[in-house]
Amino acid sequence: MRTLALAALLTATGLGANADLFRMQWMPTGAAVVAGRTAIQRLPLAAAPPSGVRKGTMPGARYAQLRLGPASGKTAFTIMLVEPAGRPARLFVDADADGNLTNDVPVAVRASRFTSQGESLTQLSAQASLRVPFGPNTRSVGVILYRFAKGDPAHEDFANALGVQPDFGSSGEARLGTSTHRVMLIDDSCAGNFTAANASLRLLIDVSQDGRFDSGYELFSCKEPFNIGGTTYEVKFINPDGSTLEIIKSDRIADEAVNPFALRVGRKALPFDLETLDKKLVRMPGDYASQVVLVEIWSLGMPDAKAWCATTAAIRRKHKADGLAVLGVNVDGMGKEEAIRAFCKEQGMEWPQIYDGQGADAEAAQLMGSPRPPYRVLIDGATANILAIGAMLNDQKLEAAVARALKALKEPKPTAAP
Repeated sequence: MRTLALAALLTATGLGANADLFRMQWMPTGAAVVAGRTAIQRLPLAAAPPSGVRKGTMPGARYAQLRLGPASGKTAFTIMLVEPAGRPARLFVDADADGNLTNDVPVAVRASRFTSQGESLTQLSAQASLRVPFGPNTRSVGVILYRFAKGDPAHEDFANALGVQPDFGSSGEARLGTSTHRVMLIDDSCAGNFTAANASLRLLIDVSQDGRFDSGYELFSCKEPFNIGGTTYEVKFINPDGSTLEIIKSDRIADEAVNPFALRVGRKALPFDLETLDKKLVRMPGDYASQVVLVEIWSLGMPDAKAWCATTAAIRRKHKADGLAVLGVNVDGMGKEEAIRAFCKEQGMEWPQIYDGQGADAEAAQLMGSPRPPYRVLIDGATANILAIGAMLNDQKLEAAVARALKALKEPKPTAAP
């Protein structure tokens, strides 16, 4: 039945039988974190409620309206902001768009305090889940709402407005050339408008295949051609609910945007000479000419830090004699030397640790594309070639990847013809 349904879809949309059509999975929430960034739009506040609100208004409240859904039929959602003097602010969202602000799931408001120009300010944020019709199907659509602090110079335009950020999208896999890449669709306009004609609809492609999206080099417009691996592609078709995506080779020509620091399998790791916590010089890759080196980018505050580092320690104990070396790159901020030493001792991390106190701007991390920890990179010390990265080296795949690399290390290398 699915095959028949797909054939019917192709016929209805005028796509050819050989169309590169990829199925996408809906992401009701979490897209903002996975994508690395989504835009924040402005929702003006008004003293009077929008037409259609029939219950739940409050004296002194202000109202904003968000319109979401396909271009063929958008749904208007009312948001009510109550800011009583001397008391915490509250947000009410008509998540089912029935005009009643009293029968929806309460929205929890979180306060974040920060200092700007010597003044203590408070910013509010909340997550809401809206019920949006997309044709015959109704989807749960997550958005993040912001009430920026009064007096915040970075958000002066939001003094009389709420901020709204899309937390929804769709994700899947697309085969481009000979490689399969993870892809996502994100609507920066927060309108739910999944069409290639939407200038705010972004296509994210994990070009480096490291399991993450680089918003600087892996973010593309659905309206313009883009180049991956020397071939120019373009988005031909998107289903209005984001459930299918067609990418074709383009007759137009686009330049490929390449991050010189991005980690890619087959690319050479950038060399460096840096000091470890023990003030010993580490030369990459020179010190590892006869080994396979597993570089671990980590921090004390990363999720499941103990379990992650324990897995690395176990792999090292098992394969150290076979030619595996491990190098740690810690990306914590200043003043963490003793805490790092104590953690490494507790976890049995008996390998060099590079730490300069610069956090995400650590030199060694930048030379590897500044990935967010935890992150692993497997390198052939003899050639400096990157063998595996990111998701290829998660806890479930690490053992197999290391074993393959060590097996290749022992195989005789071909000699050049005289």
